[in-house]
Amino acid sequence: VRRHAWRLVRTHRTELVSALVLHGLAAAAGLVGPWVLGRVIDSLGTGAATRTTVTTAGLVLLVAIMVQAVLIRYAQKRSMVLGETVFAELREDFMATVSHLPLSTVEQAGTGDLLSRTTNDVQNIAHSVRFGVPRVLVALTTALVTAVAAILTSPGVALGLFVGVPLLVLTSRWYLRRAPVRYQRQLASYAILNGAV
Repeated sequence: VRRHAWRLVRTHRTELVSALVLHGLAAAAGLVGPWVLGRVIDSLGTGAATRTTVTTAGLVLLVAIMVQAVLIRYAQKRSMVLGETVFAELREDFMATVSHLPLSTVEQAGTGDLLSRTTNDVQNIAHSVRFGVPRVLVALTTALVTAVAAILTSPGVALGLFVGVPLLVLTSRWYLRRAPVRYQRQLASYAILNGAV
């Protein structure tokens, strides 16, 4: 699976990078709002705020929201097109592989298994390409920019962001070690129940 995923990434590198860049820019544009509001609050607290300062901040905020909306629209479109392209290629690869197998092997697998592979499995991978990759990128970009901004603003306070990281790493490792076995058991139980019904 990893080898095939890396082959898909290499084949569609340009499309993937452009989608990731657009999602990253959209995440960065989304962080302009909190920064502008923070500046306005700081200037109000010091008494340095004027009507012009607040109006300018409002306009910058409006432009940032509009830029973010446009970037998200094109990033989602790029991700959808990439997902559909990968989806079509995976189906074609699957059909080419099945057509080269001996007929007895294909018949032994059964129609249900073949249908499941061509619909559910391939569709899950395509869904991951369309939605999963962009969401991970947006989350990472937002976390990185937020951490950098916090460190630049107040290094002492920024340490609070990282206090929970060791606990998150430990619990994630614990969960990832145990989850696959439990999911496989659950799927096996589900298959047995469906076979019985």
